[in-house]
Amino acid sequence: MKDTRSYEIKKLLKKYYPNATFKVSINKYSMGESISVRTNAFKVNEVPDPRGYGYVIELSEQDQGNRDHITKLLRDYESVDRDQWGEILSGGNTYLRVETL
Repeated sequence: MKDTRSYEIKKLLKKYYPNATFKVSINKYSMGESISVRTNAFKVNEVPDPRGYGYVIELSEQDQGNRDHITKLLRDYESVDRDQWGEILSGGNTYLRVETL
């Protein structure tokens, strides 16, 4: 059976962000999988870390809102099992990552 989640995710996101570009990839491995969504629906700015440790990422209020909205829309596609102390259990987890293009 073919995995159609990447198409479903693109269709869902295009409904809310018709002018944005979305690239969705699903990577499966022995103990789980990850879904990576890359988009231009928000922009990040890398600025030098004032502590001198490379760069930090800044988002405008609107861009942060778009990123949070996209993550909320895709919440049902992520599944991470935890034990009673909050530790992540290995095996069968699906991680979601939303990044800029």
